[in-house]
Amino acid sequence: AGAVSDRSGRDPLTLMAGLLCLGAVGHLLLTSGAPLAAAIGAPIALGLGWGWPGLFHDHVSGLGVGAGPATGYSMIGLSLGGATGPLLIGGVMDVLGTAAGWGATGGLAVTAAGLTLVARRGGGSRRP
Repeated sequence: AGAVSDRSGRDPLTLMAGLLCLGAVGHLLLTSGAPLAAAIGAPIALGLGWGWPGLFHDHVSGLGVGAGPATGYSMIGLSLGGATGPLLIGGVMDVLGTAAGWGATGGLAVTAAGLTLVARRGGGSRRP
């Protein structure tokens, strides 16, 4: 994703939103519970759906804050989400089933993609 972003000259946040949406497709495949769908959906959900943090870091570091502060800003949210997300989705899966958990994960990815695009249109080059 980083190479595509670098070579295309496109906004990394737009590509980031696309990766989140592709990851949601992988999560949708996981909701079926079918082994073949899981074999296809898991690499899409994980490989594409989680290819976005580097693009986010690239965008934040490009705002003029430097690589060190950009890492700090990025890692706060990524670490909190990485610690709490699996617990919350696991709770959903325990109560409502695995399909609901994977569906919720995909829904959150699409929501994050939408919010990224909305923030991109309104944000421009403001510092975090």
